[in-house]
Amino acid sequence: MASATPLLNSTIGEMLIKSAEEVPNQELFVFRHQDIRKTFCEVFQDSENLAKGLLKLGLRRGDRVGIWGPNYYEWVTTQFATALSGMILVNINPMYQTDELEYALRQVGVKALVTPTEYRSSNYYRALNEIIPQLAREKEGVGLVHDKMLPLLKHLIIFGNEGRQYRGAWNYTDIVNSGGKEEADLLSDITPKISSDEPVNIQYTSGTTGFPKAATLSHHNVVNNAYFVGRRTDFDKKHHTICIPNPLYHCFGCVMGTLAAVIHKATCVFPSPAFNAEKAIEAIEQEKCTVLYGTPTMHIDVLGHPRRKDADVSSLHVGYISGAPCPKALCEALVNEMNLKDLVVLYGATELSPVATCSFFEDPPLERIKNVGYPMDHLDTAVMNESGSINIVGRMKDMVIRGGENIYPAEIEQFLFKHHAVADVHIVGVPDERFGEEMCAWIRLKEGHDAITAEAIKEFCRGKIATYKIPRYILFKKEHEFPLTATGKVRKVELRELSKKDLGLQQIQSHFN
Repeated sequence: MASATPLLNSTIGEMLIKSAEEVPNQELFVFRHQDIRKTFCEVFQDSENLAKGLLKLGLRRGDRVGIWGPNYYEWVTTQFATALSGMILVNINPMYQTDELEYALRQVGVKALVTPTEYRSSNYYRALNEIIPQLAREKEGVGLVHDKMLPLLKHLIIFGNEGRQYRGAWNYTDIVNSGGKEEADLLSDITPKISSDEPVNIQYTSGTTGFPKAATLSHHNVVNNAYFVGRRTDFDKKHHTICIPNPLYHCFGCVMGTLAAVIHKATCVFPSPAFNAEKAIEAIEQEKCTVLYGTPTMHIDVLGHPRRKDADVSSLHVGYISGAPCPKALCEALVNEMNLKDLVVLYGATELSPVATCSFFEDPPLERIKNVGYPMDHLDTAVMNESGSINIVGRMKDMVIRGGENIYPAEIEQFLFKHHAVADVHIVGVPDERFGEEMCAWIRLKEGHDAITAEAIKEFCRGKIATYKIPRYILFKKEHEFPLTATGKVRKVELRELSKKDLGLQQIQSHFN
């Protein structure tokens, strides 16, 4: 999707600080099972204190901090503490068993691990004792780790069971309260120096062969994905309360959930540590949630739960569904029975931070659910031919939308290169009151062909490409007039502005502006 909205050049920490300054007393996170309600300001303060505590332990910018457990408030403070201090959060699936855990810790070099003691049938501390037998011989409340099999792991931090100390583990609350002026000064120095291109998160994807694969994501990746998906679903237009039954270790929870809420100043409600349909329904009703996230299976369970029929879910109107193929019948039921009139289907992958396509509200609800929507802003697009090879057809930000028709400049550029007189050509969209956008072609002619006219170029196109693909405007330029990047690529953003100026279109009002 072509976008007039530029990408953000911000870090997660910058977005949290900005929102905490603008809406300090607005609720950001509600963890119902912990009876925790936190404002933007409180989340920032708690995350900052944890960041100082991690620095006190000797952890530094670029170090990897693992988080292993279900949806707890400590999960999100660890997420934002690492982002503020330039560390890299490693999401570890709470369902991992000892072999998978040991593999994940070793593969990416986790230096500190934050985890609860246990949840349901998962005893995290016991599992850690299995892979690090030395823990049982350490002092209570001291989390210095020394293990030959995990040489990079230096610290274990345990939360839950407030007040209890565990052998070989730091107490989470003690770490939060441990930072002093020295760590505060160090953090104040680090945070503004973090680049948006730096890695901030490592997430594990399901491996089709062998062990799971680690995907490294930057601040730039996740901030922009959360920002643009939120914009597409109108999070930027009004306050939303989002019910998130999805796990935080997954992109759906920690990018589309916590990060989108921070950027768009929404409220996240976590009904339970792990998915529970009844708790999700209770959260929707009691917190008056306006948005419901979920995989198809989660939505099926919520729809089919006996509690749902008597519950008041009238506050809902936006729904996200993703993570697996979405049956049309399920989507129709969500629209008709759960009041999710603004249901959108998202498609993506962990490596993509995660969303690649998303529906538009402008499409009718029952049309919207027939596919996975439209490519996200600034996304490159490609087509695969019959032999399996891939051709890049252009960047989404370069795509021209003329009267509802999507036109990829690369296609028209390749066609015009067939003209015997064309040495170089670049096409951009310019505003048009009737069609929204029209195409403008910048053409550099070969030597000896200066007599070629714009009409001759258009005549060359007629009958060979669709009429709507023929550029309305044609500008003949010399080589030195093309704006270039340092690496010699044409700067199409600047090309658009120069075209509007040359053609006198600066004042034209259209969706392109």
